[in-house]
Amino acid sequence: MRLILISKTIPGIIPDRKINKNPSVFHANKSFLLSGTLNANTGLLLALDVFKNIPEAKLYLSGKLDKNNSKIVEEYAHKYPNIIYKGFYEKFDDYIHLLQSIDYTLSLRNPNSPVNHYNFPSKILETLAYNKIVISTVKYPELDKINYIVVPYSEIDLRESIKKIIDEGESTRIKQCLNNTNILKIKYTETAWIKAFHEMEINK
Repeated sequence: MRLILISKTIPGIIPDRKINKNPSVFHANKSFLLSGTLNANTGLLLALDVFKNIPEAKLYLSGKLDKNNSKIVEEYAHKYPNIIYKGFYEKFDDYIHLLQSIDYTLSLRNPNSPVNHYNFPSKILETLAYNKIVISTVKYPELDKINYIVVPYSEIDLRESIKKIIDEGESTRIKQCLNNTNILKIKYTETAWIKAFHEMEINK
């Protein structure tokens, strides 16, 4: 008897009930959010250096900082009024309140770093579920057909990309990024997992 192994990969799951069923509101307040574990690998230093040169835009930071990065963020926030550290939210609802007031969220991982070659940040899926505009320095094959913005990983290129995005306003591309509801439901909810199991079963 020959054993046949069948596998199917799905990058993550979002409960259907947690997906925003309506397009997100575009606030046009030039506000950006970098959240989670804040360090060099997740783009903290890159974000600080970019937004210190875009005073018309606000960079909100939320999440965990180690001692060294806390001092750096404190210095930047003191020197540049558009850089705001909100701390680590103990209550998830407080984080969601901040997220809902912001148009753009940042995922600033170095695509050339080995540590980022095989990971898929679940934070992106979480943010997409709220129909926020995701700006990523990595183009993920797992996000095929999802509307998000891919930008270069370099201080100069990222700065210019952010400025162009601000000038773009509520364009057709931005409106598409504010409404990923249907494709998320098809690709990442319980329905997608049930379909994957069914396909594996019939292909035995």
